[in-house]
Amino acid sequence: PVTMFRLITRLRSGMASSPLITNCLVYGSMSGMAEFSQQTLIYKVFPKKGDEQKYSKASILRYTVLGGVVFSPALHFWYRWLDRIMPGTGLVVVAKKVGLDIGVFGVPYYTAFYVLLNIMAGDTMQGSLAELRQKLVPTMLTTAAFWVPAQVVNFRYVPARLRIVYMAGCTFVEFNILALFKKWDGRR
Repeated sequence: PVTMFRLITRLRSGMASSPLITNCLVYGSMSGMAEFSQQTLIYKVFPKKGDEQKYSKASILRYTVLGGVVFSPALHFWYRWLDRIMPGTGLVVVAKKVGLDIGVFGVPYYTAFYVLLNIMAGDTMQGSLAELRQKLVPTMLTTAAFWVPAQVVNFRYVPARLRIVYMAGCTFVEFNILALFKKWDGRR
């Protein structure tokens, strides 16, 4: 309990003094933990026969870097811009923000997800784009079912200064979904 209190105190202090850096650390950590949990489920809890593997630390690191270095700063500035052009938490404003977030920001977000993870793993741009073409639409359709309600809560109830921390928690769930798509080979 004392350690959790210290963590929350440091998080609050960091959000006040260095929100971007704090957001990057939180979002990156949660992204890496999502990949760790995905590997735990796939390789340790529910392994296919003969598919028990060790943790891929490199993959966990790639998710951590993508979340902390790419997605967190992008979300930080995206939400600041959205709040500036559409201030407020009324239902019409929230609906517009959700629509823009999913419809406009979603395409580059998921493009970065597939392409950058592949490039960091040593894949070619051609291979990365092939996977993107195969998985972008199913990913966006599936994750929209998750993100619409999550973003309504985000834009309606979460204070702007805590938005990325909230998103880190949501991204933990979403990255588990995305990790399944990433590992999906396109066959049923």
